Amino acid sequence: MLTARNAGSRRVVPTSAGNRVRALPSVGTYCRMAKRRSKSKRVQSSGGWRETSHRLVQGWGGPQGTTIRLARPEEGPAAVELLRLSGEEPEPAVLQGLEMGLVGATLARALDHGHDAILRDLAVVLQSPEPSWGSLSASLGLLLVAVDSTGQVVGALLAHPPTSFLLNLAGQGLEQKNVFLGHIAIAKIKGLAVAENSRHSGIGSALLRRCREVYWQCGYELLYGQFHSDRGLLPSFYRASDFEVLSENDGVDLWVVFGQRVVLTNESGERVFYRWRRHSG
Repeated sequence: MLTARNAGSRRVVPTSAGNRVRALPSVGTYCRMAKRRSKSKRVQSSGGWRETSHRLVQGWGGPQGTTIRLARPEEGPAAVELLRLSGEEPEPAVLQGLEMGLVGATLARALDHGHDAILRDLAVVLQSPEPSWGSLSASLGLLLVAVDSTGQVVGALLAHPPTSFLLNLAGQGLEQKNVFLGHIAIAKIKGLAVAENSRHSGIGSALLRRCREVYWQCGYELLYGQFHSDRGLLPSFYRASDFEVLSENDGVDLWVVFGQRVVLTNESGERVFYRWRRHSG
């Protein structure tokens, strides 16, 4: 059995600079192409209505007159600062991805073209003799913001594959193919924050809902995160969105993802919350 604690913000994710990072198209490039092809915000498929990259970029109506959408490049610093004030520090690879317009790029393509879009971008990384885990995690990441009628960022949610956790498992013998599989099946909600004067209005729940919808549509199986045990209001908040909240000593069995016994555990003094797609309504 492989058991690894979920790495906190102190762990630095390896990144690779150069052509391997630039090989993945930015979200801005893709969405400009998608906008020329179609301005539909939702499309109908055999499985019902599906969101599109246009909707992700333009946004959904949120509580208190806000708009929930993918963060624009100029909103990145405000969103990151809001997350930092809540005690969350985005990993260096994600910050680099924000600057390069990579965050959310692959997910945007997957909303329009399905899970195969993720596999194509994964193939780009696989072709490299030294896989750029940082750029892959950023491209599969999601920075959502809630902006008010004045354009001010009043809420932010950051999620991305748990690269540090997966590399930790690789060091314990997890095969590289399963490291890649983890990147396209598991996403961690790294941080969720709402400005003090906008709290208790449903913005946090709205951000969480849209994050879940995007990752589920892109074929992900598990969303999870963690919080300090002394945050007394958070268990009820996440349970209200149908997440399971574990005690400090419990973990999540990832057999359904890897086909072997792998357990995700928490950092000391923290609790894990999680939700499987198969349990979603």
